[in-house]
Amino acid sequence: LMFYDDNLGKEIPFINKEMKSRDLENLVAKCYDKYGNYRTTQFLDDLKDLGFKYATKAGISICIDDMVIPQDKEELIAKAKAEVDLIMEDYKNGRISEGERYNKTVSIWDKLKKELEKSLFKSIYEHSPESDKYGFNSLYIMTDSGARSKKEAITQISGMRGLMSKPSGEIIETPIFANLREGLKVLEYFLSTHGARKGLADTAIKTASSGYLTRKLVDVAQDVIVSEEDCGTLNGIIKTSLGFEDEPGVIVEKIAGRFSAEDVIDPSTGEIIVRNNEEITKDIARRIESTGIVSVKVRSPLTCESERGVCRRCYGADLSSWKLVNIGEAVGTIAAQSIGEPGTQLTMRTFHTGGAVSGAAMKSTAEAKNTGTVLFINVKPVYRPDGTLIVTNRNGEIAILSPKDDVLFSVELKKNEIKSISSELKDNRIPDIIRKEFENRNLTLSSDTILRKRETKDDEWWMVDNQKVYNIKFEDNSMIIRTGLRELHSAIYGATITVPDGGEAEKGKVFMEWDPNNTPILTEVGGKAKFEDVIENVTMRIEIDEITGNSNRVIMEHKEENLHPRIAIRDKNDEVIARYDIPTGASIAIEDESIVAPGDTLAKMPQELSKAKDIVHGLPRVTELFEARRPKDCATISDIDGFVKFLGISRGTRILKVVNKNGTEKEYRIPRGKHLFVKDNDEVFAGDSLTDGPINPHDILRVKGENAVQQYLVDEVQKVYRAAGEHINDKHIEIIVRQMMRKVRIVDPGDTEFLVGDEVDKFAFKKENARVEAEGRKPADAEAILQGITKAALSTESFFSAASFQQTTNVLTSAAISGRRDELRGLKENVIMGRLIPAGSGAMKYRQLDAYPSTQMPALQEPNETPAIEDQLSE
Repeated sequence: LMFYDDNLGKEIPFINKEMKSRDLENLVAKCYDKYGNYRTTQFLDDLKDLGFKYATKAGISICIDDMVIPQDKEELIAKAKAEVDLIMEDYKNGRISEGERYNKTVSIWDKLKKELEKSLFKSIYEHSPESDKYGFNSLYIMTDSGARSKKEAITQISGMRGLMSKPSGEIIETPIFANLREGLKVLEYFLSTHGARKGLADTAIKTASSGYLTRKLVDVAQDVIVSEEDCGTLNGIIKTSLGFEDEPGVIVEKIAGRFSAEDVIDPSTGEIIVRNNEEITKDIARRIESTGIVSVKVRSPLTCESERGVCRRCYGADLSSWKLVNIGEAVGTIAAQSIGEPGTQLTMRTFHTGGAVSGAAMKSTAEAKNTGTVLFINVKPVYRPDGTLIVTNRNGEIAILSPKDDVLFSVELKKNEIKSISSELKDNRIPDIIRKEFENRNLTLSSDTILRKRETKDDEWWMVDNQKVYNIKFEDNSMIIRTGLRELHSAIYGATITVPDGGEAEKGKVFMEWDPNNTPILTEVGGKAKFEDVIENVTMRIEIDEITGNSNRVIMEHKEENLHPRIAIRDKNDEVIARYDIPTGASIAIEDESIVAPGDTLAKMPQELSKAKDIVHGLPRVTELFEARRPKDCATISDIDGFVKFLGISRGTRILKVVNKNGTEKEYRIPRGKHLFVKDNDEVFAGDSLTDGPINPHDILRVKGENAVQQYLVDEVQKVYRAAGEHINDKHIEIIVRQMMRKVRIVDPGDTEFLVGDEVDKFAFKKENARVEAEGRKPADAEAILQGITKAALSTESFFSAASFQQTTNVLTSAAISGRRDELRGLKENVIMGRLIPAGSGAMKYRQLDAYPSTQMPALQEPNETPAIEDQLSE
């Protein structure tokens, strides 16, 4: 599309390129930014006329010849079939289990479909019936422009139908190679409709649950209205692009339209890009991204201190206009609808693809997105003879740091100062001089900053603080602090790392690989392996594969309290140097009394079979998170930092304790058969999982605090939507999470009017404490609690709002018994009472204005106080 519009000024003079749906979107956004509402409306009108004019002239239609079948289809299928045959060979020879064979096979077919899709779009692009120019195939124009259809649908029409799912969600491992143009055989047709019928049934059921989720969200957030200019908070949350290395522009999306909570400094020039409490516009956000900064502290609804609703600066820009949000905007309702709407949309999608599976392949490698130095953070590697490393712990991370030119600041020091700073660093203490220098530059260091020394160098240290990494180095008489974290990857337990600590990772190269189908149980020491309590048909059964005849020893559930299957490693003197518990369901990978080397696999825990992942499966996950439900069979997590000590076995449960450096102890009882992640003398940190299983958000709140659980909930909800290709701004989810954390539970009432166990509003708690302290008496003590959205909506201060949501009789009865008053502050209660809602032009700020014709303007006088709510009601 090439056009020139006289209505647009010099800012958008002339565009000469193919304009796809996203480009048009950006053009309209640019026009809105530069010229505002009126000119953009005219421009959109012109665009519409242009569209209709050329759509009429072009006469695009679809005919069967447009559906080109790629020429290399048979070749690609043959290649994939050969790979599957090799996997079958491995399975028959006993090298892999049935579950691994299935997962690997599914991954290959999924990869084949993706390759076929690429080939298909190349063929369609090059197929132009009446023109020697490429890209004029009708199907190609429609899909490539973004006007209609996903690539997946075209692949099914003229590529291959692909893998189908059973009604249970399991993937049928034989794909349908035929496409809809070629037509399906009877069996293929059966498999195809089998999945499609499930899609239709799903749509009907899930639409209802998606609508219900939206209703709950609206109810919990309806009274969040922008109520003031600035709440004056000094707090904020960290937004980072770490973990999203595959998605460029994530940091821009996360921080644009927010207010910064700290000075953001360009690491290469030292110049301040944006000051504390200034708005980060899209242009500033792009500039921050271009400097390589990966984490920024911003203001957020989560940390807003406005008693009612949120303030303008904590919310930031209105996402429809990218201007600062207006006072009176009903941001709670907008947030609820923004989260609920994709759910309603996505339930429909299953129906169109008809049971076809996408994205079944599992990730098994990590590659560097940037060239840089590798830093191991809490990684315990075992070195193999071939020079590779095996990760033997679960809480480690691998950072990739930028080249050494990102100097944050340097400080001139005297010789005796260097010595004292080095000794403090050796004692794992952050020297006061470093904290002072950070404060002078308006930068913050949290109390739980981790210090790391590079083993290969004496004068080099690392500070890891809240997703930021700082390098401390002494050169001549100065201390240089550098920054420059580019990427952060979790060190997967049992993974093979090819780049050592301090080595160079190359951009685009794989530096870590792991087996996605099994969780291994590794030995960190070498010696002779001896089975303990592994008794056939009591604690272990031998499974014989009917197809291959291979046998496999699997630990089974048993009722013997004093039997605990494990593998002991003994040294040359026959002394036990390590013991490893083997959980229920694990298959033993070695022979009794065999010799093992450090890093060898003793047993494997098979992962669940691949299931079709879709937002339909994601919706229950979103509901589970927002309802703050305790997951089934959840992990036990450590409450403190420290070292693990095993105390033995009592009544079939393993007892272990975590002891920290101050002597504080915490005991845990682990049920028999549960997979333990830790061994004797392992170091753990507060919040680390001690056993397998999903994490309970209430445990995160108890152990790691409010910020950690808020971050967890926002990230987990985003994971579900991102997996389905939906983008929701974080601030919408933050508003809902804020409402889930409005209450505190009274632990010690002090001299206040509260009772132990009362769940009260945070702001009511602060007010009551302030009153008691002013009288010189003892304030109350409370702990933060996390409520599910249903509970939060029912325990709101307005009983009208709660009664119109659920459990009407209960709500009204308890309100009557306790003689509650409804101050009519939210939207719902005002609608119910037939009053003007306190949002938009009905907000208190605008209600206090008097309007006069300009000729009858009275003399200015002090405004009267707004009548109290009871006076307005009595009128």
